[in-house]
Amino acid sequence: MISFFRRIFSSKIGLFFTMGFVALIAVAFASSDVSGSGAFGGVTGSGTAATVGNAKLSTSELNQSVNNAFRAEQRENTALDIKTYVEGGGFESVLERLINSFSISAFGDKYGMTA
Repeated sequence: MISFFRRIFSSKIGLFFTMGFVALIAVAFASSDVSGSGAFGGVTGSGTAATVGNAKLSTSELNQSVNNAFRAEQRENTALDIKTYVEGGGFESVLERLINSFSISAFGDKYGMTA
């Protein structure tokens, strides 16, 4: 099996194919990094998870809230991992709670009910 790859890498066509494949992988990594999609769990967390009125819930704020809720739940159940927490509806619960909080705040601002 190794000799097969050695023969491919030593031929000009195989070397061209290998370099093309490596270049394709490099372009894929570069395009996913440069796109700035702000997906949940991204490094920068600069994306918007939800918008309520003029208020925007950033992905970093959502990430922090999910982590805080997970840690609190993990204190009660030490065997809990993040995958099980998310599969059990933890993420949706935190997101819904934050959106409701933003909605109540927007409603209060609209009708002059501020604390």
